[in-house]
Amino acid sequence: MLRPPTDNLSIKLLDPSIDESMVRAALAHPNLQLLKDGNTRTVFKSFLPSNPPVIIKTRRTIGFAARLRRVLHETPLQIELRGLKRLHTLDIAASTALAYIQAADCESILLRYLPGPTLLEVLAGPKLTIAQEKALCRAVAAQVAKLYFAPLHNRDNKPSNLIVQGDLSEPRIAIIDAAGIRDALSLSDSLRDIFSSLWIEPSGTGCTIRRSLAMRFLHAFLAKLGASSPAARREARDFWRITQDHIRKHGDPTPKINPLSSPHN
Repeated sequence: MLRPPTDNLSIKLLDPSIDESMVRAALAHPNLQLLKDGNTRTVFKSFLPSNPPVIIKTRRTIGFAARLRRVLHETPLQIELRGLKRLHTLDIAASTALAYIQAADCESILLRYLPGPTLLEVLAGPKLTIAQEKALCRAVAAQVAKLYFAPLHNRDNKPSNLIVQGDLSEPRIAIIDAAGIRDALSLSDSLRDIFSSLWIEPSGTGCTIRRSLAMRFLHAFLAKLGASSPAARREARDFWRITQDHIRKHGDPTPKINPLSSPHN
């Protein structure tokens, strides 16, 4: 298993609240909690010396191509750091990067831990009340609308990459993986892909989104765009049809690693 590096480190601090000793302590913490093991990449929950939790994402950088990407600042984690910076600049809720770490054969980023369940965990959890469903749809719609108006595309805007913060009566959505943040070259294609990401993962993990819930979300999103009621109903049906066609072409929705098997908290 790939663990966070602890030797021969090059550390770039990205937040004034921490120093190198705190980064090293988090990387070498004796009680690291594995959240995701992807062979060449891992995600651990760790702790700073004063005990606040942090997230450590680590990727191997072995081989000529990987080292070249590192020199060109085009590794997945370097791209994710740029994505997080863009999100924060645009006031879109997301993880905060604390440090970037390079070692001989891997790289890591240290992120401030965002408390709360993922959107996927909420969808797979106890049945929500109608009021909670409406509030959740409004929160997700607000998050997607901010991306739309930026305009940014998030290739991985799937529920396991979104944290539901606050009470379910008035939640807020935050992004915890910004590696897929790009300029939106086509707003219609971007919306199709984002909507598909929101619905594909639940269907592959046993908590398929009901059509009524999806339509509630689409109406909430279109309201953010200022669509009137008659137009919104037509556009919601069109979005639903286009997205369902795209999902069918996607194939088997089952993820390689079920994110519900390793809860965020």
